Amino acid sequence: MSPRAALLAMVLALFSCRDDGTQRRREPEPSPDPACNDGKIDQGEDCDGSQLGGATCKSLGFDSGSLACGSDCKLVTAGCVRRCGNGSLEVGEECDGALGVAACASWGYRACAECKLDSSHCVTQAFQGAPALQQPYGGPAILADIAPKGMGDLIAAAPARIGLKTYPYTVVQGFVAGRSIGSTGVPVLPVAGDLDGDGEIDLASIHQDGSAARYLYAAAPNSFPAQSYPGADGGAGCPAFRWVGAGQLDPTAGLELVALGCPTGSLPFRGNAFLLFEGGGAAAPPRLLAEAGVVTAALGDANQDGLSDLLFVTDAAPELRVRLAPDFSGAASSGLPFSPEEIAAGDLDGDGDLDLLARTGGTLKALENTGASFAERYTAQSAAPVGAMVLDLDLDGRLDLAWISGDRAQLRRNAGSFQFTPYEGTTGTGAPLSLAAGDMDGDGDPDLAATYSQGGDATVTYVLINQVR
Repeated sequence: MSPRAALLAMVLALFSCRDDGTQRRREPEPSPDPACNDGKIDQGEDCDGSQLGGATCKSLGFDSGSLACGSDCKLVTAGCVRRCGNGSLEVGEECDGALGVAACASWGYRACAECKLDSSHCVTQAFQGAPALQQPYGGPAILADIAPKGMGDLIAAAPARIGLKTYPYTVVQGFVAGRSIGSTGVPVLPVAGDLDGDGEIDLASIHQDGSAARYLYAAAPNSFPAQSYPGADGGAGCPAFRWVGAGQLDPTAGLELVALGCPTGSLPFRGNAFLLFEGGGAAAPPRLLAEAGVVTAALGDANQDGLSDLLFVTDAAPELRVRLAPDFSGAASSGLPFSPEEIAAGDLDGDGDLDLLARTGGTLKALENTGASFAERYTAQSAAPVGAMVLDLDLDGRLDLAWISGDRAQLRRNAGSFQFTPYEGTTGTGAPLSLAAGDMDGDGDPDLAATYSQGGDATVTYVLINQVR
């Protein structure tokens, strides 16, 4: 080949390896996207097929069993077993749920945490006295945690000052002076509850003339302005004279208040109507439910529907009558073994229905609800008892009994099966006016405040701090 021909062949060969003057390299085929069930644990997957990434039932907090991988590449723990929490006592467990949790020998409660017994709330002393509060112008008192929230407050009627007085609790000093709340009448009986559904505790009072007012908390200017309920004396010449309580009587926002009204006779009065003060943002006239000769009444959820029903006893017959919320039409009745002067309601035996603490004179009896009637199960004697109540004082899940008598707070700890263990707390001298329960020191257990008259307008409130927490 001539030199010229050879040169031409080289040029042609060079151009045959180019495309648009640039040589292209062959790119490798892209890898397929990661896919579940491809046998590899890819990003976002816990597992893949038999590949569990080293996880086991034990590494996930179970005691034994077989861990699996689901079709979505997520770990499946259905085959894992956790002994603690399965409701069965096994080797190495002190308790499981309620199993193995015996009652404290004295006051308080035991708990089960991670299948280990916590007995730190079993104490030998039920209540300890704290500084008493002397009030030169006082009356019956209640406990509530009004704003600013934290520790509890004592709210006392101060008839001589035509208002309510509040006393916040302090650990060092006990109750100290707080607000003076002016009223539209002369208050004699206070009550507390979230009346407008805003999450803050409001106040109300019955006045000497049978009218009533409420005091809704106002964040600005941090006060409790008074609002008279329209229609003094219930709007029908029916003065209120005793609070039955605060409760959820219908599904609307805010608690309702119930009072006994239309008194007849001499002390203790008989009521001839219930006055229902609705909750909400505006103070509406009370609804009147006529009922003759009511001796005593309480609120309680008799049919377990979440609403507070009216429970009451009249002077017509020894029976408990019940009007069911929200319409309160008609009244079912159950026989009582005697005619009580005072009742408090609660499920004392844990069977789901309401039992009673009933008082007549100086005799207090725990009555079991047997369905058609009530049967006596426990009796206590006490001189001139005041403020009988039913509540879980030692937080062991059973409702206890409490009242004041003389210079003592009388407590009856529920041991189950209508057996009650007596405890006492020292109050002080004076004539008992009221007993209130609430969390004064902010530790989550109910404390007691017993208010006594010292003659004239002077009162003293004795403080008993619960030692459970």
